[in-house]
Amino acid sequence: MNIYQKRHAILAKHRGKRITPTQLKAELLERFPDTKPQSVNAPDCFYSDRKRAGSTCPECGKLGGFAVNRDGVVEMGASGWGGISPVYVPTGNSRSSVGPSTITNRIAPFRGPQTAIVIDDAFISEWHPKYDWTESDEGEYRELIAIVSRDIASEGTVSKSTFLRIWNWKGAMRVIGHVLMDAYDALYAPAFRRAASEPPEKKLAELIAPGVKLPGVEAATGSTLIHFMHPDSMPIIDVRTCEVLFAAGLISTDRKDLAHYEEFRRAIDGIRRRCPRWTLRQIDRALFAYHKQVFDKGRARWMPHCMTERI
Repeated sequence: MNIYQKRHAILAKHRGKRITPTQLKAELLERFPDTKPQSVNAPDCFYSDRKRAGSTCPECGKLGGFAVNRDGVVEMGASGWGGISPVYVPTGNSRSSVGPSTITNRIAPFRGPQTAIVIDDAFISEWHPKYDWTESDEGEYRELIAIVSRDIASEGTVSKSTFLRIWNWKGAMRVIGHVLMDAYDALYAPAFRRAASEPPEKKLAELIAPGVKLPGVEAATGSTLIHFMHPDSMPIIDVRTCEVLFAAGLISTDRKDLAHYEEFRRAIDGIRRRCPRWTLRQIDRALFAYHKQVFDKGRARWMPHCMTERI
């Protein structure tokens, strides 16, 4: 986790509250003791590259999603696009010669939701039906659940034809060339069989861990395949769901990789336990719809060159 993501994790707890630079620095070093003190900027200037704010992220080159207000209250952007956190800008002893209100205008090109995202019964009830406003894959999803169930019951794994249908449902056909389809029976089918028998925390590792990684399969596609094998317990990790959970303060990063899948899975499981009337699919639909219809709307306004994908 880099310094931007660590700062974001601290600020997520203070959404809607005022925090001083000194307090932010102290909490950051307490929560992440491995952080080198020299990597944390001086207390009165937590983001020394303030002139870059609103342009590009020094980590990935994407436009930053900063949000502050002139009273020093932390206002989270949609999720801190590109891994950069929203930043508290001091109103008094800032080293910048630009006034706080001017800084706010410059570093908040995309403010995202203005209120904290609370993922509860009301959120799911409102947003999961809205999934169908933009997507038309529910029928295929339900057919695939039934087909995979039959595959597992008869063969203990996912057949090649079913694999291709799942891959297509995921919208991943543009990267199908990285999958060694000629080696499906020798590589992929046995891996899915092993994953089916592993405990939840080890299933994805059977597909993408170093040493056993299936060519062409990453965390998003791998978790999708596992989800169809275990639709009631294994969620799909992708950019949309990660960014919403991150903005809600339920996970520490919006990265979608094996190292962070277990944290993601536990966050989704926590939502399911708090909201037992909803299925895993309905929770996923709600998160996906909220991102596409709220985050993407703001992103289209401020960052037309940045496109998000399901993968």
